Amino acid sequence: MRFGYRLSRLSGAVHSGGNVIFSPDGNTLYSLVGNRVAAFDLVAHTCFTLPYEHAHPIRRLAISPDGRFLLTVDKGGYLFLVHLLRRIILCRMRLKRTHKVRDLVFSPDGQYFAITQERQFQVWRTPGAAREFAPFVLHRTYGSHSDDILSVAWSPCGQFLTTASKDLTVRVWSLHPLPPSIFVPATLSGHRDRVVCAFFSTTVPAAALPSEPLLALASEDGPPFSTPADDSAMTFPSINGEQQARSPLSSLLLYSIAKDGFLYCWAYDEGTRAWSCQERQAFQKARRATVASASFHSSSSGNSSTSLLVVGFSDGVFGLYEIPTCQVIHTLSVSHGGLGTVALNKTGEWLALGCGPLGQLLVWEWQSETYVLKQQGHADAVNAVAFSPDGQSLVTGGEDAKVKLWSAGSGFSYATFTAHEAPISALAFLGSGQAILSASLDGTVRAHDLLRYRNFRTLTTPNPTQLLSLAVDPSGEVVCAGSNEPFEVYVWALQTGKLLEILPGHGGPVVALDFSPSEPILASGSWDGTVKMWNVYKKELIETHTHASDVLAVAFRPDGKELCVATLNGHLTFWDVAEGHQMRIIEGKRDIRGGRGLKDKVSSASSAASKHFTSVAYTADGMCVIAGGRSKFVCIYHVESKALVRKFQLSHDKNLDGVLDKLDSRKVGSDGLPMEEEEEESDEEGGRGEEGLPGAKRGVNLSKRTTRAEVRSSCVRFSPTGREWAAATPQGLLVYGLEEDMVFNPLELDEAATPAAVTRKIKEDNIAMALVLACQLNEEKIMLQALEAAPPTFDALLLLARALPSSLSPRLLALLAKHLPASPHLSFLLSFSLALLQTHGGFLRRDPSRHAPHLRALQRAILKVQEDIGRHAESSTALLDLLVAGEEGREEPI
Repeated sequence: MRFGYRLSRLSGAVHSGGNVIFSPDGNTLYSLVGNRVAAFDLVAHTCFTLPYEHAHPIRRLAISPDGRFLLTVDKGGYLFLVHLLRRIILCRMRLKRTHKVRDLVFSPDGQYFAITQERQFQVWRTPGAAREFAPFVLHRTYGSHSDDILSVAWSPCGQFLTTASKDLTVRVWSLHPLPPSIFVPATLSGHRDRVVCAFFSTTVPAAALPSEPLLALASEDGPPFSTPADDSAMTFPSINGEQQARSPLSSLLLYSIAKDGFLYCWAYDEGTRAWSCQERQAFQKARRATVASASFHSSSSGNSSTSLLVVGFSDGVFGLYEIPTCQVIHTLSVSHGGLGTVALNKTGEWLALGCGPLGQLLVWEWQSETYVLKQQGHADAVNAVAFSPDGQSLVTGGEDAKVKLWSAGSGFSYATFTAHEAPISALAFLGSGQAILSASLDGTVRAHDLLRYRNFRTLTTPNPTQLLSLAVDPSGEVVCAGSNEPFEVYVWALQTGKLLEILPGHGGPVVALDFSPSEPILASGSWDGTVKMWNVYKKELIETHTHASDVLAVAFRPDGKELCVATLNGHLTFWDVAEGHQMRIIEGKRDIRGGRGLKDKVSSASSAASKHFTSVAYTADGMCVIAGGRSKFVCIYHVESKALVRKFQLSHDKNLDGVLDKLDSRKVGSDGLPMEEEEEESDEEGGRGEEGLPGAKRGVNLSKRTTRAEVRSSCVRFSPTGREWAAATPQGLLVYGLEEDMVFNPLELDEAATPAAVTRKIKEDNIAMALVLACQLNEEKIMLQALEAAPPTFDALLLLARALPSSLSPRLLALLAKHLPASPHLSFLLSFSLALLQTHGGFLRRDPSRHAPHLRALQRAILKVQEDIGRHAESSTALLDLLVAGEEGREEPI
């Protein structure tokens, strides 16, 4: 069995705050989920999580205009530069001012990026892909605001910047230092509330604006300005008023939006060399909501009447407006919380809306008024998870009393059940996979139909109780649930909903239940330290297994011949079901030991809170068990040898309890307890936090939350396919899977994957090796170059497809689907697609949920080409008929 699992996606949460941003092509949406970045492919309808994480929750992210680089900055002040195509970290840096990074934006040409830090902002040069000793180079530091800067924006030409601040002002800056005769930094005041954002708009087409630095714009007769490496050493020739070039600011309009809903339009006067307010508009007058976020989309044609502005309000309503007339195009209420972030894609057709407190992420197509994406994670911790018998679906239950269904292939949620009134404690699929069962602390077990998506059966107990565990027999006819108090096991018939039997005998809460897959045996574990084996059909107790500590979890092996029991002392005990004797014990106390909590008075080594397993499950082949608990680790053991095969750390987020092994001594008071950290003001919905009286620090605020989220795994389950396993955590559902690129490929041993190596292999007519190296680089241009160098005959393409490893076929299918509609080599790409499918179709058929998005994308591309050819053929036929009719009606000359 292979154990090369790594995090593939975070399914239980889609957005936790910060901003969302579209890729340059507008097909992929990136969202922040804690200390990770989630990506949603809106065309292929799949999602994935980038394989890296920060040590603190991420505040902002930005994508370069060419789509190669991703910048992320967290609350600790760490800045990461990531190569998006290869999904690796190129370099990192820690900012000196680690708090209150409000905005992060690339310049239009991608050579610079601006980042805000409290009352100032900095402009840095964007590092390249080459390895450097000091990749981040500071270009300039700006700062004269009297309060925190909330947003920064670039002008379309990339020569000017504007900032919006809490001090009710907007300021205009230049990228390079300029003499007063050319540019003077301006301060625009007049707003009555904090300015949420400001942006530039052009009155001329963007192509007409200068793309070179402004310092190169000189008089027609004089020499151009020089731009030395040191900006402070710039010299400027004297320019009179007649010879001076027209300022690019005169072709720009500046818009600023305040929290109170007022939009100001500013224009630059060439005569007075000053900005003046030209127009003032109010977005909303009837509602008492405030502006929480805004995003501007400029027309590529430069026609200002087609520019769009989307504004998110604090009551969950967004508005789409036309600029500069500010006419309402579209308004819609999409959430119960404030829209903390909004974004527009490249074409302006899709609107991305995010609400961090509720975990909502929406993509709305305003022209057709339809949802492209509508996802919402659990509002609180995820308590339980279960895989369907075919491994194609997952079901999760959380503290928010909701049951959600997720697709294992795409990672999206497609159904939500809200019938329960208390947190979900356990979940189970029927053997047929046509229904799911959920047990809750409200004392009911509910059966949900997966064909009609409704609650068709509710199982109740005679007296009110809290249900902690759940199990269903392989036939799907008998349902069992264990209660908190009284300490009993309830048995129902699913078809009739009638309570068949109550199994007493335990002396503590029944926290674990499991049915044997092969025999009519039910195992029940309790805090009284016993595991009882029941024959449910005969209503009799078969045997009782006694342990030295409380029983926390039980699990049968897939063949039903072995039972694994997790106890409070950190042991995994294995029992022979047929003989009834103990086979082996695995001591996992040291393996599962987690970190130290913020309020713990003892070290993690001395604390017993995390030294036990609370959930255990067998792998698909039954050779190993996976176990997790109140710890940052999840362990996989080989049962026969009792060896620890692999240990996974769920999170490295230092803001979670139990991640750090030792606390920072600088943050510990004289009493040995950690000092309370100052809470940062949240601008997620554009509002201020609760402010106390000035200087009033005496006493304790009992309403203030002093506890932090904890890293733990409430439930771990293995997929029946053996390719994935999932862990239910307070941060969401972590799904770990086997990646195809981790398969051993001997073709990758001889050559280094470089563009030069690809070119050399093409010259040597080794097209297969060139294509393999190009796929390792994951650069589309290089992959197309290697592919188009192949001979155009179908037999040659078939040989090329057979020489390629099967693990590269999904990547090549995605490449073909993207470039097929617009490629001039249509016949060539169609022939290679056919050869690839004929050769590697069996490999693609083994995991349909994983490869179906690539096949659907290729199908859509082929259908689009077919429609285009059919349309052109019809028009050509009509034109030929017209020409033939004209020739027949023309009289021949005598």
